[in-house]
Amino acid sequence: VRRRKKKSPLPEQHDIDPSNSNSPSHSRFQRTSKRSANTSSQLGIIGGAKPATPPPAVLCSALLLRSMASSYYSLMLLLLLAATAVAEEAAAEASGGGGNATETSPPPPTAYEMLERYGFPRGILPAGVTGYELGADGAFEVYFPRACEFLLARTWLVRYEARVSGSVAAGSLTALRGISVKVLFLWLGVGEVDRAGETLSFYIGPVATSFPIDDFAESPRCRGYDAEAAASS
Repeated sequence: VRRRKKKSPLPEQHDIDPSNSNSPSHSRFQRTSKRSANTSSQLGIIGGAKPATPPPAVLCSALLLRSMASSYYSLMLLLLLAATAVAEEAAAEASGGGGNATETSPPPPTAYEMLERYGFPRGILPAGVTGYELGADGAFEVYFPRACEFLLARTWLVRYEARVSGSVAAGSLTALRGISVKVLFLWLGVGEVDRAGETLSFYIGPVATSFPIDDFAESPRCRGYDAEAAASS
């Protein structure tokens, strides 16, 4: 007959008393709490701590970019203001400036006024000039509606063709073409006219005929037609 072995009684379980510092359970609780606290503090450092200060180079770059952006906007504002001012000035000139400039500009001098500037009386040209051209070298051309004849000093019959050309200088008309004087039955060309004091000399070849300047105070009128009316029509 086998004998049953008696079961050893279970060890008594001690309740965990956190206030009892001498109990083994209390020691284990303290070690667990410290590990939890250390873990929490490490997580706090990783997740909630302030970020590290960026290096100086990064700060300088950020400040430079901010300054460049501010300068860009300032430049754009200045360009916009300048464009507005230019547009307003152009509009003002288009509305009123152009008309005033046209009204105040003096008209070009007439052929008679140009003769007076070179020391010749206007009466050296007959009435009815339709236009003229004058180059920087003194070369000129004068235009009439058609050929014009008139009496010079009530003695000489002078003929101006529809186009008269030559070269002008102070007190001198040379290389003349288109002016002729009738001598007897011939028309002889006048090649030069000079002024000496109060006298005008007409050169027909080597021969010169002089007239007082007062004979040319007014422009003569062409015989047979109204040159002024023909020039204005």
